Amino acid sequence: MNDLSIRLERRFSRWLERHVKEHIQRRSITVAVERFSKLHPHWYDSCFDRSFIDRFSPGAFTDLGATAMATEWTRQFNYRNERRRATDIRQLTPVAESFLTILAEAKAELSSGEEVPRRRDVKRVGECAGALNR
Repeated sequence: MNDLSIRLERRFSRWLERHVKEHIQRRSITVAVERFSKLHPHWYDSCFDRSFIDRFSPGAFTDLGATAMATEWTRQFNYRNERRRATDIRQLTPVAESFLTILAEAKAELSSGEEVPRRRDVKRVGECAGALNR
């Protein structure tokens, strides 16, 4: 192989690794939301629904703790009484911890290769590989 093809191969490998990581992050959020909605329908309907979860970038959950997630949820509302906000945060923190645990489990499952890539993802990787070789 010549130097150019080696560089292209490395570049493609880095891109593919990044793409797979991003796919796993997005897919794990979808799986976690589905599981959370079934395990905790009340909390899903009233707090941690898809519209709230979509406020965060997929990578944000890596650094986000349960208390920070509960605090972020309370920011949707104008509290006149900060003690009420603190009470809501205390009540929501275990719920947020449950969501983050479900998310970590989903990410671990997907990272272990238990999910078969969808056909359109495989096709897209092939298209990108072709574009890099041009």
